[in-house]
Amino acid sequence: MMATHPRLGEHSPAKRVGSEVLQYICSFLAVREYTGLRNPGALDFLNCFLQRLFFSQELRASIYAEEASLSSIPGAIQRVLVQLALSHDTVSTKPVTDAVHRACDDLGEFMQSCFEYLPRRARELCEGQTIFHYKASCCGNTSERSGGCWCCLPIKIRRHSILQNEIRRHSSLEHALTAGFASEDIDGYRCDACGATSILQRRSGLSKVPPLLQLELKRYEFDFCTSTQVKLMDYMEIPREICMRRWCGGCAIHGSHEDVPESEAGAGCCDGVFTLEALVVHTGPSAESGCYSLYAQSFENGEWYKAVDSRVEHIPASEMDALIKHELCGGAGGQKTSVATHLFYRGSALSAGGEVEGGPRAGSDCCALRMELVERHPDLEQPLEQHP
Repeated sequence: MMATHPRLGEHSPAKRVGSEVLQYICSFLAVREYTGLRNPGALDFLNCFLQRLFFSQELRASIYAEEASLSSIPGAIQRVLVQLALSHDTVSTKPVTDAVHRACDDLGEFMQSCFEYLPRRARELCEGQTIFHYKASCCGNTSERSGGCWCCLPIKIRRHSILQNEIRRHSSLEHALTAGFASEDIDGYRCDACGATSILQRRSGLSKVPPLLQLELKRYEFDFCTSTQVKLMDYMEIPREICMRRWCGGCAIHGSHEDVPESEAGAGCCDGVFTLEALVVHTGPSAESGCYSLYAQSFENGEWYKAVDSRVEHIPASEMDALIKHELCGGAGGQKTSVATHLFYRGSALSAGGEVEGGPRAGSDCCALRMELVERHPDLEQPLEQHP
């Protein structure tokens, strides 16, 4: 007699036939178990970073496909991701911390710019570029200057106006982006074209939007009165979907995506919509205390999971909707201490099976790439405890 399984109940799969059996098994396996990471102390953000790489299909595939020395940071990340895929026990992050200390001697420096230490293919997936546009009021002369590259676009929740002596709070991501890319006038500019002194208008925009968009909500600011870091609990809406076209290239100059010439739109202009696939949350009353956790959607089954160091638990869709809409946005007079600090979005081009130049295709089989990686480095399958 078949024993009753806590999830199967008294219904036996043997009594089902054809497509019903397949549907039944698929529903049983829909919620899989994931492995957590050990935290020897104050490394919860590092664990969130590594779990983010593991839950992203494109990032995991790009890291698996990289040719890297196992003693380097990319090689150490490869080792941890392989163990997350194979191990049933919590995985140690010691290979990564050891590699970081060898490379930059400062774990804090690594955490400030952790995405810049990714392999080239993975970094290109989340690397964007900012551009500045200048226009002189005297003769209309225009010029451009690159604003540099970024892997996490900073989003200010508050903006301090020194001249008006006020604090502007942004309650939505769209408002914060619009304020961040707003134009400003610079007085006393001497025009290079006509030599006249006039007002220079500066407007910033995005010359490149990466297929994996990563936003850092600036939840911490320095309080000059107390000389301490303060955690901002202000309300910030977390959209499930966002279109970045209005802040791209020529769209930023015109202030709208309508009637923008194709030549001015730039390669950074994107018609697709970005969909939320993960977010990092800080829980705690202040910047000096608390812990980080990751909420991520699995590309393997579409389910949401919460990773807190060694614990990875499944989050039902209805509960995740409530968390995103109400619990992780802040507000409520600062009573909600669990607030999102990083938002990760996936472009519609990847969802449609698009390709990234120089990297594996969006639909790359992570399992096949992992097997190829293990063939190159067989010791990756061995438990990390055997690698001091």
